[in-house]
Amino acid sequence: MRSVGFIGLIFLTVFLLFGCTQTQAPPVVVTYTAMNVGSHNVPEDCWVAFNDGTYDITPLTINLPEGVTSKLSDLCGSDATTTFAQAGSAQKPASQYYIGKYFDEFA
Repeated sequence: MRSVGFIGLIFLTVFLLFGCTQTQAPPVVVTYTAMNVGSHNVPEDCWVAFNDGTYDITPLTINLPEGVTSKLSDLCGSDATTTFAQAGSAQKPASQYYIGKYFDEFA
């Protein structure tokens, strides 16, 4: 049997303790600008900004009744923070539609 030696034993210990553990990379946070959001301005591809988040609400604009869809379509590609506030809604869109942070480079 071959002797590992002191350095080899340390290396083996470190490898077993740290080298074999699976680590997950931190989630990537994407930041979208007003220009990015503005390019998704039709009901079939509808993004809105709300406070500091960007939301892809395309499923909502496609699956809702005509009148509601047209109101939401007006918001596509824009910062809807003021509109939601004026409507008395402090609620954010559902987290399932969240796609990243929002940074208004023109503010």
